Amino acid sequence: ITSMQTGYFEVPYMTTSYFASGGVKSRPKNVFVKLSNSFGFNVMKQFAHQIGMGVEYRYEENKAKGYYNDDDTKPLNPNENGRPRPYYDIPPLTQISAYLEDRMTWKTFGKKTNLNVGFRYSSFQPFKDENVWAISPRINASIE
Repeated sequence: ITSMQTGYFEVPYMTTSYFASGGVKSRPKNVFVKLSNSFGFNVMKQFAHQIGMGVEYRYEENKAKGYYNDDDTKPLNPNENGRPRPYYDIPPLTQISAYLEDRMTWKTFGKKTNLNVGFRYSSFQPFKDENVWAISPRINASIE
């Protein structure tokens, strides 16, 4: 299962049981920072606005070996994890996002009405060639 090329290969004959050792080594690193603020105001004493805004930063990586066998001819989990990929081969993930939201409240025929309107901007792998970004609108309404 550890071959790095296609083809047929001679492999040693194994007995139906053997002693195997190995495991998973992991050193995950996660960083999350969020800066947010909110403030409110009223318009004509009947429309209440609650504005929320913020910026988030997220970073995740794992520079460890991952799944391994002490002896590749005696795999710990035979026929599982086909060709295990070490965690350090997977590039770190960086994400930056910002959001703005307005939560409005007013009375309609004596009933409390809520309307949330906003958007979120997200950028995955910013400042890199594989950068992907998205703008997600948000809207939610309710009458109590």
